[in-house]
Amino acid sequence: MDLLAERAAAVFRIGFTERQARFLVLVLEHAGVCLPRQYRASCGIAHGRQTHRVFERLVAGGFALRLAEDEAWLLRAKSGSPEPMHPLGR
Repeated sequence: MDLLAERAAAVFRIGFTERQARFLVLVLEHAGVCLPRQYRASCGIAHGRQTHRVFERLVAGGFALRLAEDEAWLLRAKSGSPEPMHPLGR
């Protein structure tokens, strides 16, 4: 299993779907910032409830916060710190 697959499997084990896990790992491998439209495009879904539920869950779980009103989201450590999660496993 490659590194991205291992990380996605770890995110899957904490309760995210496989496609959510793949997307979250991809975001964290880069800047840690994403837009809901990027999630929709990666999953092949339309704008709507599924997208809102994912981002609501990320916020409720302490995994993300919304950046201003531009619909950008910052994924972060669950501890609640404003520091982004490090893509290499911090």
